[in-house]
Order: sequence, then C-alpha cells, then structure tokens
Amino acid sequence: YLYNFLGCPRFYFQPWQFGETGFLATKRTALWGYFNSPIKTVKKRKIPFINSHSQSKKQLTENKEWYSASAQKRAITPLGFARAFFEANK
Repeated sequence: YLYNFLGCPRFYFQPWQFGETGFLATKRTALWGYFNSPIKTVKKRKIPFINSHSQSKKQLTENKEWYSASAQKRAITPLGFARAFFEANK
C-alpha cells in the first residue's frame, strides 16, 4: 500500500540477515528515506523457513492470545539490524 504513495523502498531486510535466529518465520521489512544502508551480516539462512501464514491462521482460530503475542514479537526491531543501521548512519 505504501508503494503507491512513496514509490520503491530504499532498503529491504529480513531479521535473519542480521543474525536474528529466534524468529523462524519470514518478516520482510521495507524502509524508505535517506540513510546509509547497513551491511547484511548473514548471506544465507541456516535454519529452514516455515510456512508462517498457514500456521498462524491455524493458531489464530485455536488461540487468539498466541496470535496477539506473536504479532507483538514480530513488531520488535531486531537488535542486530538496529546495531548495523546505527553503525552505518552515525
């Protein structure tokens, strides 16, 4: 939706590209603005992907509290990305 107003993002990342290993699902994040892009520290994911959409949908129907907690965890900026972004832009 934001693409219609802001155009193409300047940078995309996945949490695992900055060493985040506790997050099994994918969470592609797009960033717009003027900044130096951080260097991704991991080039290839070492743990397998899971089909988070179908599993999340099943969990949502079975346990709404789990889904809410999962959404809150996904909203947190990965520490590895935050450090890399800071270092690239200080």
